[in-house]
Amino acid sequence: MRPRQVYDEQFKAKVALEAIKGEKTIAEIASQYKVHPNQILGWKKHLLESVAGLFSRKKDPQIESWKIWWRTCTKRLASRISSWSF
Repeated sequence: MRPRQVYDEQFKAKVALEAIKGEKTIAEIASQYKVHPNQILGWKKHLLESVAGLFSRKKDPQIESWKIWWRTCTKRLASRISSWSF
């Protein structure tokens, strides 16, 4: 049995975009890239489902927590600096 092939994100995106374009059949793309057609269909489905998130107004909680931390730190620093006398 041969080892399982692992594809990087760029390769998956390239193949999925080609499938979405519709210029070639899934079978042609599968033959060209030596990937099973079901794998291509899965990547295509994943890309179509996740592309809407690019335009979403939802905020990433981790980024928001970093922003809050940064604001807190800068406020503390500003208050310390304002208490200094020159």
